[in-house]
Amino acid sequence: MPVREPAAWTWSDKVVVTTLALLGLSLHVWFAAAADALDSDRALVLLMARHFAQGEITLFFWQQNYMGALEPLLLTPLALVGWATPTAAGLVGIAVTASLAALSVALSRRLGAPPWMALLFWAIPPAVVVHHHVALYGARLVATLLATSAFTVSLRARSAGTVVALGALTGLAYFGDHLMLPWAAATMYVMARRGRLLLFAVGALPLVTLDTIAAMMTPAFHLAGPNDPTTWLGNLPLLLGNSLPQLFGILLSRAPGPLFEPATALVPAGWTWLLFTVPGGFVLCALCLSLVRNRRTWFGTHEVDFGIAAQGLVLTCLVGLGLFVLVGGGGDRWPVRYLVPLWPAISVLAALAVARWRPAIRPAAALVALPAVFTLYADRSWPRGTDGDPSRAEALTVARVVDNSGVRAVWADYWDVYRMALLTGESLPWVTLRIIERRPDWAREARSASPVAYLLRRGDVEVRDRIRDAEERSVIRIISTQDVGPYQLVVTDRSVADLALMNSPPSRTWQRTSALAGGLLFGGTLVALGLFTRGSRTSPGLESSIARRL
Repeated sequence: MPVREPAAWTWSDKVVVTTLALLGLSLHVWFAAAADALDSDRALVLLMARHFAQGEITLFFWQQNYMGALEPLLLTPLALVGWATPTAAGLVGIAVTASLAALSVALSRRLGAPPWMALLFWAIPPAVVVHHHVALYGARLVATLLATSAFTVSLRARSAGTVVALGALTGLAYFGDHLMLPWAAATMYVMARRGRLLLFAVGALPLVTLDTIAAMMTPAFHLAGPNDPTTWLGNLPLLLGNSLPQLFGILLSRAPGPLFEPATALVPAGWTWLLFTVPGGFVLCALCLSLVRNRRTWFGTHEVDFGIAAQGLVLTCLVGLGLFVLVGGGGDRWPVRYLVPLWPAISVLAALAVARWRPAIRPAAALVALPAVFTLYADRSWPRGTDGDPSRAEALTVARVVDNSGVRAVWADYWDVYRMALLTGESLPWVTLRIIERRPDWAREARSASPVAYLLRRGDVEVRDRIRDAEERSVIRIISTQDVGPYQLVVTDRSVADLALMNSPPSRTWQRTSALAGGLLFGGTLVALGLFTRGSRTSPGLESSIARRL
């Protein structure tokens, strides 16, 4: 089977790639510097790592049985020596992102495409993307690295043991997050075209089966996708009209925050937005058109290290977008994060498109980064630079006031509660008022504690009114009210028993069905790709001979 060797690095390649790498590292460090301005999702990883270091280990994220706890496990060694801090987690995120960028550059060179174009997407991504590149939660960085590594190695895997190991690595990535199915499908496709799908399945299916069984046995309060399937019908317009434009920086994207806060505008006023997004959008469309026009060049051959590799990248994007349409929106107000794992494939495909442009006009492709530059400047909902210092000072002020109040537990909004628990050292239970309660044991302790506090943002009128109503009904007694920066701390003699604002947990039947569906979807993809590629393998009979040797 033909194998294309990467082109030799030219002097200009080295200069451009080095410059972009330094620019990208500087930009990501700038965002990581605001690590203390984190939200509860990012804080959750560090809290779990600290609990792992104390011997409290779980397979999945707290109360979430479709994401394996790989990130907390990765940070556990740091937690053992007291270094599991937001800044350290941000630096680990940068290291994982740099590894993904390096894999993207390597894939581009292997396919004969300009490596600088792939690296450009990593060096200057939109604000929403770069935020998730330094966070060990939203973008599923560890799982994406495992899955992308498996795909890259699968292109040249020769021994039977390596193929089985790749299956296990893909299964581990799927355990890390079920959103890795698009990358798993690409690796399956390569293995099927090489006649090694059975060996791949030997390594992957045991882990996928264990993941499915464990997910079915683990109660969870939050699953990917809504309980009402009719809400899926809105995912296609959500994908095309909102999430994809946000992914490339065409539209702004609001960071996760309290549900009671009004949504910010996605399209800013003024001509500045048009000056950046129109040229950038035009170049993005030109890249897509170039891929379509040159589809036979990139995707029409059966060379494992060329046509099949490019076909696998396209399959990753198609399955990823299809999965989004199926469950990715799921009523989530911030669904663009489900598309960030596709970034390696997107960056390589962009490099493939530029490779067919005339050398004289290739530099114009860099204009595709203009929308990203605009969001880095204008989208202030994503913390960066010196935003971490005020957040840290705010948390310390809250901790001091809470300690002085003498309360036994604190209730707060989801986006505050776990970051406050992390930054204040978990000196007492912090319990969420909305969305999902990840530590039911803390909630049970808070319900029986006295006195308790409610840390409310100024805009949280609903909870404030319910507390006052409970006092008027003599259910509780308000002891004190104190303003603390952007918050108000309301101390009561006990918790309000009927203050229920949480998302309704899915039934155990729905949980088990969803967990089983995930495993069946992985197995069904395996079978479908095997049938699709039957009769068109690059080396017929190779799989049976390897199986005999194994």
